[in-house]
Amino acid sequence: MNIAVAGATGTSGRVICDELARRGLEVMPLTRGNGVDLLTGTGLREALVGCSAVIDASNVVPADEHMSRHDAVVTATGNPLAACTGAGVGRYVLLSIINIDDPGLGEFDYYRAKLDQEAVAREAAVPSVVVRSAQWFDFAVNPAAVTVHEDRVEAQDWSIQPIALTAVARELVDAATSDGAGDVSVAGPEPMRLPELTRRYLVARGDDRPVTPTPPSLPAFGEGALLARPDARLLGPTLAEWLATPDEA
Repeated sequence: MNIAVAGATGTSGRVICDELARRGLEVMPLTRGNGVDLLTGTGLREALVGCSAVIDASNVVPADEHMSRHDAVVTATGNPLAACTGAGVGRYVLLSIINIDDPGLGEFDYYRAKLDQEAVAREAAVPSVVVRSAQWFDFAVNPAAVTVHEDRVEAQDWSIQPIALTAVARELVDAATSDGAGDVSVAGPEPMRLPELTRRYLVARGDDRPVTPTPPSLPAFGEGALLARPDARLLGPTLAEWLATPDEA
């Protein structure tokens, strides 16, 4: 079985490719290095010939100042989906973000773009599955919510339920290699505040800089909008287990 991966060189894409290889599956990276451009569609159909599924973990940025981030995100999914039809690809699995349909998150531009990206996938002719993931443990130092200074670290006071990226990768590969239908949300086993995640992450690396909580950019980030809903799958490891495993952390 040959699985194509959009965003194969990104943080999640590399872990997904590793999981595919671990299972003995062939990987087709949809990258510029392989002559593929998600924004223009160049090389997509040729690259997808012989692929049974696509895992979309892309996180594209606009090609120039004339394209918005929203349009880049949506276009980079619409083009591969169109190419899937011509290449005979039977399944499309999209990596998205947990609970981005929460009304309190509607002001966040990137989440609106991801929602529209999901809609493109669900409306496509190719059978699609959306896997919504909670923030990964690596979010502990993500510049979207964490600012690192020489003498301290500031972390927005988000309420999250972080998950190991390897667990997310396994869920994506399962979705790409099975016939099961239906979108799924996944989160880790423990809710926590982002400043606590950041502090424990730094301590595990021997970094003793103090972590200062700061107000979240949206109130909903701190009010539980990103916590797992009752229908979400809770996947280990715990943060302590993840930090104790060098290959994970």
